[in-house]
Amino acid sequence: MLTFRSICTFGALGFCFFVARGALAQQHVSIHITNGAILDAEVVKVGEGALTFRAGESAQAVELPYDQISAIVWPEPSEWIQARQFFNAGRFEEAALVYEKLATAKSDPRLGYPSPGNIATLAQRRLVECHRYRGDATAVANLLPAIEADRLPPAEREISPVLHAWAALGRGEWSRVIEIAEKAFAGGLSATSEEGVELAYLSGVAYRSEGRPDDALIAFGQAYALGAGTDPRILRMAIIEALCTLEGDERPTRIRERRALAHQYAAMFGKGVLWEGAPPMAQAAAKEPLELGEAALGQSGRSGRKGDISKQTSGLKGAEQVTADHMKAVKEGNSAEATGGTPP
Repeated sequence: MLTFRSICTFGALGFCFFVARGALAQQHVSIHITNGAILDAEVVKVGEGALTFRAGESAQAVELPYDQISAIVWPEPSEWIQARQFFNAGRFEEAALVYEKLATAKSDPRLGYPSPGNIATLAQRRLVECHRYRGDATAVANLLPAIEADRLPPAEREISPVLHAWAALGRGEWSRVIEIAEKAFAGGLSATSEEGVELAYLSGVAYRSEGRPDDALIAFGQAYALGAGTDPRILRMAIIEALCTLEGDERPTRIRERRALAHQYAAMFGKGVLWEGAPPMAQAAAKEPLELGEAALGQSGRSGRKGDISKQTSGLKGAEQVTADHMKAVKEGNSAEATGGTPP
């Protein structure tokens, strides 16, 4: 016997089903076929291996296998638009939360899963990028293997060396990080590109983890010198890592390098101070007077004036000066070793 409550429940379920079906039936998409043709169509069914749709004025439904479709451009849900706004504003943690919900909502008919170009898989791809920009190597390592590349648009199927390097870093595979970077540069990747700068930073982290501080400082120097012109995020992280690497190193050139980097960070990112939890020697270095033009390795011959370097040089100019001095000292140190001398 049907009660009023059961009738209402049945009606509600029917209404929800109708809404879900209706949402799918009203989906108008652009289908990019592998032969180069593009169809504007109304989706009838998203199957496991094919899309059923109506195109043009035809009332007849057509089924097309996914292996004949390059990608389908789906209408953007409001959540996708919100996540993109968060991402573009640099609010990566908030963007990640939204992308994660979309990536796990594969049954949502609006997302078009499992078709090529579906929004759920695209959200999974963007989620990895969020963790990359958050600097969460472990999250990248965990999520990258789960990306279904064949369900992405062709332009997004290739995973960049930077993401592979982040994943290797998250797995603690230091030599693999260095290998990925070296291969990318050997293949023609510009050291001044955003990815080149990021790979330099990741190489520095790997070198430091391998117990190779001098190599790490060279890599960090490349990253913070070039990062000022491409990505302030990498510039900041590279200076932090360099200062942590320098902690405890009492060689004169390293003392001057630490002092210059501490001033550089405080001027550019800390409003005059270092980050919370900065190493003690770095904090002390930030309070010491700095020779104008001394930069990382204290080339005091440039000027006899003293004071905060931030008043005279900042940004890319200052970072380039820091690295130029550092690289010069590295070369001088290598020459000293080669001739039997003792590096500073």
